[in-house]
Amino acid sequence: MWRRQLPAWSPLTVRALAEGAAASSKAGRHVASLDAHLRAEYGASLVQLTESGTVALALAMLAGAPEASRPKVAMPAWACYDLMTAADIADAEVILYDLDPVTLAPASGSFAEALGLRPTSVVVAHWFGLPVLLAPMLAAARKAGVTFIEDAAQGVGGSVAGRPLGSLGDFGILSFGRGKGRAGGRGGAVLANNANAVARLQRVAHRIAPTDTGKRGLLALAAQWALGRPWAYAAPSSIRSLRIGETIYHPPSPIREIPEWAAAVVNALWLRSAREGAARRVAAAHWAHVLSRNTSMSAFAESAGCVAGWLRYPVLMNDSTALLNADARRLGVMPGYGKLLADLPLTPGRLANDGPWPGASELASRLRTLPTHSLLRAGDFAAIGQLLGRNERRRS
Repeated sequence: MWRRQLPAWSPLTVRALAEGAAASSKAGRHVASLDAHLRAEYGASLVQLTESGTVALALAMLAGAPEASRPKVAMPAWACYDLMTAADIADAEVILYDLDPVTLAPASGSFAEALGLRPTSVVVAHWFGLPVLLAPMLAAARKAGVTFIEDAAQGVGGSVAGRPLGSLGDFGILSFGRGKGRAGGRGGAVLANNANAVARLQRVAHRIAPTDTGKRGLLALAAQWALGRPWAYAAPSSIRSLRIGETIYHPPSPIREIPEWAAAVVNALWLRSAREGAARRVAAAHWAHVLSRNTSMSAFAESAGCVAGWLRYPVLMNDSTALLNADARRLGVMPGYGKLLADLPLTPGRLANDGPWPGASELASRLRTLPTHSLLRAGDFAAIGQLLGRNERRRS
């Protein structure tokens, strides 16, 4: 087909690219401005900007461990593979816990068992911007003396009781990578949300190296802008060897600061990203209405007092083989993470526990996501609705 819809999209403009191109190679006013934006929005006591959200997560893992000891981190068994890459960067021993496939939140019994294995920190993520009610888990972690890392890399625009996702844990993790709610081409942040977290983050600050001052990443971002429309995305996404749209397990990378050019891009898109969040919520409301009578799949609902960012709209299929065909991918309907973290090619000694993790296994086989971004047009909504309807009729 000449047109192919993107599974996820972040707003990007020529002006933002120009701001990045004009930025100095040394950290300066753009990094300081982004720091100020984040402090104001999240109320963070300290912000550490990094080269990626994965690096930010690794830094939080290191900060959560006692000085001169190896991190031991509990994290969900089903997750973006970058969580395991972060553990590789920090050389952390990993404890996996199960997820509830109905809510995407940690399964309470498995989460308690993970805390019983005495991790130094625990990671809880808001998948696709759907908020997890953290209060009971925060209380359990603090009772166990475990540092709580709130992964809000997909959480832009989401909140719990009026507080933005990323501001609730000891550490909050943000990402400005491709396809996130705020994009800069590169970049991430660790938010230290209390005095103890500030002290811990300052203790590991010496591990952060200066950024690679080149702007190769800006060229890649420009290519993303050029191809970031359905009519242009069709060509590269049809080349299977490029693995566009797939989740890939990346090798570990150095812990570095954010490039000045990436901070400039994020700043230039700050207000545009907020408007994009509103468009995603409108699209999510549409999908909720479409699926309200569809018995072949289940949607995920916001809890009371929560607002979801809906980076993508997740659904859980009754049939694990459904919506995996070329028509679904052409319309931006994609599977979630198809493997458990335990199934990745891990370094020996990385995992501290064994499964099974039945909820995580269900998510790996049955979760799909619908696009929510503002590039969707009436014809896209109609075509995806017809696809979902055909799946319903086949099931019946």
